[in-house]
Amino acid sequence: GLHIGSALVLRDCPVTELPQDLRVAHSLDLRGTQVSQLPEGLTLECDLFLDGSQVEQLPDNLSVNCLSVTETRIREIPPSTRVTESVFANYTQIRRLPDSLSQLTELALVGSAIERLPEDLRIDGDLFLADSALQALPRKLSVRGTVYLGGTSVPRNSVPKDSRTGADLTVDWDWRP
Repeated sequence: GLHIGSALVLRDCPVTELPQDLRVAHSLDLRGTQVSQLPEGLTLECDLFLDGSQVEQLPDNLSVNCLSVTETRIREIPPSTRVTESVFANYTQIRRLPDSLSQLTELALVGSAIERLPEDLRIDGDLFLADSALQALPRKLSVRGTVYLGGTSVPRNSVPKDSRTGADLTVDWDWRP
């Protein structure tokens, strides 16, 4: 199989497909490409950037530090997906996140179709939900940074206390992109 010992950056390249047994030792950047399908056995050590690509679904058992699928046709993140740092899924049709993604550094779902977040969600940085379809926050939620809720229908009186500290969450009701 094809093994890339570093990052593979194909951003805005006229590529339409990848080899089936691709292994990348660092990050894979397919932003703005015509690639529509990822190899089933794709192995990555770092980050996956798919923003603005034609990819419609993620392979099972994907394990990455950062997953960026902003402005893609991806409708769901498989339950077997593991992300250790950040998920960027702005302007996507993703309605719910798997419970495996309940501990992240940053989560961005601006303008997305998100309806449900994982219960007991812990975010060490910021949680961006502005202009999303979300109507309620999980009862157990911990965010060290700011929760951005501008343009959502989340009721102002329904914001839970931080489940780790018991303190009020920092919420920005005004910011929108």
